[in-house]
Amino acid sequence: MIYQLARLSAYFAALVCTSLVWSEPSTPLEGFAQNALQNDPLLQASAYQQLAQTEQANYPMALPDPSVRIGMANLPVDSFEFDQEPMTQLTVGIKQTLPRLKTRELKSQQGKQAAAEQERKTQLRRAEVVRQSRLDWLSMLGLQRKVALLKEQKAILNTLYASKVNTYEHSAAARQSTLLRLQTEILMLDEQLLQAQGEQQATVEQLRYWDPRFSADQFRNLPTTGLTHLSSLAATFVNNGAKLIEQALLQHPHLQISDERLNAADLNTELAKDAYKPQFAVEASYGYRDDSPLGTARSDFASIALTFDLPMRQSKRQDHALRAAEASRQAANYERSYLARKLKSEALALQAKTLQLQQRAALLQDNLLPLSATQITSLEIESLQNASALTDLLDAQVRRNQYQLKLNDTEIALWKTTIELQFYLQPGVVGLAETRHEN
Repeated sequence: MIYQLARLSAYFAALVCTSLVWSEPSTPLEGFAQNALQNDPLLQASAYQQLAQTEQANYPMALPDPSVRIGMANLPVDSFEFDQEPMTQLTVGIKQTLPRLKTRELKSQQGKQAAAEQERKTQLRRAEVVRQSRLDWLSMLGLQRKVALLKEQKAILNTLYASKVNTYEHSAAARQSTLLRLQTEILMLDEQLLQAQGEQQATVEQLRYWDPRFSADQFRNLPTTGLTHLSSLAATFVNNGAKLIEQALLQHPHLQISDERLNAADLNTELAKDAYKPQFAVEASYGYRDDSPLGTARSDFASIALTFDLPMRQSKRQDHALRAAEASRQAANYERSYLARKLKSEALALQAKTLQLQQRAALLQDNLLPLSATQITSLEIESLQNASALTDLLDAQVRRNQYQLKLNDTEIALWKTTIELQFYLQPGVVGLAETRHEN
């Protein structure tokens, strides 16, 4: 009897000690996201593309380089003598094209518009890196907590098995099938543990993309700082109305990229309209003549001219270009409308999912887990006098294990959904300020 009480006391101690203890290595959620921003090659490439677009926006305002012409005019082919004929001359000319001023201004604006669009793309990539790195981090945290829960549950069932063996040895009423079922439950926990550890290894490789400096052991031992703030952030997002969501989405880089493309389409339309105007060029030349064979001096020639093109084939060129630009502008407008509707729909769907996950987590944590713990405590006392109650105790313990795993999955899903919602509603926010909101 004393041996049985000692076994049950150890089992009860393992049961009530449900809080998990995590060590605190240097890979918190916010710090990991910051490191991911520094190590992402696509983000660095986007920054250089933005720099290139900015530089390209500067030179359309400059005039094109002038062209120089050097030649021989009116050279007699019978003798090829430079001084034989009075019109023979050596000419040097220069030509400067004068593109339309508005066209140059519009092309400069186009370059700035492309740089602004690339800047939005850089912001979008930053938001995507922050989102995905945090999602991968939370996946690893969920597996870490799952492995710890499975090990804790296995220890509880091993303690319960030891007490059942002792009961079976001293009571003829005990059923051997309960022992076999207990062994099966322990083996099933081993199978789940192996699966979770395999998923951990795969997730480690995903995390190493974002920060190759950390080892696999560090990624398997993540801290939980910042998660309380994620829960409060989820509550804030759930209370946002549709109008607030629409206003927040206006700041999303996806929509801002679409706005920049609309502005670029407007510039293309203005360029097409400006093509109806003529384009000018200035030419100047100097002609040197040699003295006649008799020594008579000949005057040199200077020439200057203004040239311009005539947009005469408007129906075949400018009209088509203008209609094409206007059609592209309409297409960009419809694409923006589609994108705004799509972003709003996705954000509202995530908001509804967040509310549902909050309700599930509250049901598991506030109702099902406390009730199952109370039931287990009652069945422990009852099993001291009635060996047949051990089967009910095992059933209750298995249900409690399932509730714990469901709560872990639900909390991780809730935090992931919050990260997704933050990507839609607060894409510019990089940090979660874990240092100010710690568990």
